[in-house]
Amino acid sequence: MPAIIVSPWIDEGTVLNQEYRHTSLLATLRKVWDLGDAFTARDAAARTFDDVLSRDTPRDPATWPDFDPRPLPEWQLTTVQLGEVLSNLGKVIGPALVAHAKQSGHPAPPELGDADHPPTPTQLVEFMFGIAGKYFPRLVPEDTEEAQTYR
Repeated sequence: MPAIIVSPWIDEGTVLNQEYRHTSLLATLRKVWDLGDAFTARDAAARTFDDVLSRDTPRDPATWPDFDPRPLPEWQLTTVQLGEVLSNLGKVIGPALVAHAKQSGHPAPPELGDADHPPTPTQLVEFMFGIAGKYFPRLVPEDTEEAQTYR
């Protein structure tokens, strides 16, 4: 499966010729964040690409290329709608993302850390947007309230 992996944790210009599958992302996330057993035989057999994430520290965002984000279409789903369709994978990745964010020094809202009251899908989606905005601040449009929240 041809793929492009974009990450500050990958050296610029890296090209791989190994075979990967759609489920390689699932297998990689399970391995890197210790998410437990495979969901299916397909992701159990998929090659991971965690070895591609080869840098000890991420590349400096100041060295990333400049670009203008495309505007979101009017039909963009709300966080409530996204939370309603959050898959089982998303529900598993959400708490792992909270743990990773805390380890990386990004504060998480207290309601996301209560083991007795798991976060709602909507809370997870909002947190995922916030973390994505911290890791990829140039993807957050400048003229939004989110831009102030996520930076």
